[in-house]
Amino acid sequence: MRKSDRRTTLILMGSARTDGDTAAGAEHLSSLCTPGGKVIALAPMALGSFNYARAPDDDFLLVATEIAGYDRIVLATPLYWYAMSGVMKTFFDRLTDLLVVPAKRPLGRALAGREVWALVVGTDPEPPVGLAEPFKLTASYFDMIWRGACYARSNRHGGIADDQLARIAELAAQMNATAAPTGRAP
Repeated sequence: MRKSDRRTTLILMGSARTDGDTAAGAEHLSSLCTPGGKVIALAPMALGSFNYARAPDDDFLLVATEIAGYDRIVLATPLYWYAMSGVMKTFFDRLTDLLVVPAKRPLGRALAGREVWALVVGTDPEPPVGLAEPFKLTASYFDMIWRGACYARSNRHGGIADDQLARIAELAAQMNATAAPTGRAP
């Protein structure tokens, strides 16, 4: 894929619910991206666990190929037990396929230069210390450009408060203000 063929913003949404607060935050962010972003929900997809013996025949490669077509990637997840959701962790584990399966290594290398953010939605007043580390370190490992994490608090009874939607709007403004990606052509 030539650099001029790439699209701008992809939001991978790793919530168990496709109609919950994380989904609402991802859609809100998508609507504020210039140009608009695309949201892919991971939960409805078939994503098997990582297996050293053989890669599962599932939707992982479709998602990984989709990521390579975007300049900016947002990893959106609810805060589950002080960390990313299970479906997001399964996705992270499957990134190993792009390292250990020789035929998939070019796709792993194609992720280099992509800008990466995390959007985390939870009910705690503040995110736990170290929450952003797996996102940051994974981006670094794939030579992606880590831009930071945004934590938006949802109400215990559902819904993201206006001040927290403003945090997501700030994230969108930061994303829209970033210079053209300096990524290497895949």
